[in-house]
Amino acid sequence: MAISADGDLLYVSGADGRTVSVVDAATYAVLGTFVTDPDGSTSGSYGPYRFLLVDPDPDTGGTLYVTDYADGAVYAVTGAPGGAPAAVLT
Repeated sequence: MAISADGDLLYVSGADGRTVSVVDAATYAVLGTFVTDPDGSTSGSYGPYRFLLVDPDPDTGGTLYVTDYADGAVYAVTGAPGGAPAAVLT
């Protein structure tokens, strides 16, 4: 789980190891969910092997980084919670 720099949003990794939900920190309402690993398998949970980090720099727009242990990748997500596609960093 990660929290936005302003404390308004929570980013929570899904148990499926592919999705991230965006939650309003004040109301706990789910604002949206997006997939960071569209080609990944849903047959198991990556559990603790997915880490989330929010870059608080206003010049980068608060990019969310999500690690993917199974793929050896880091996804850079911008535009959340609108469900914008993630870019894969190598």
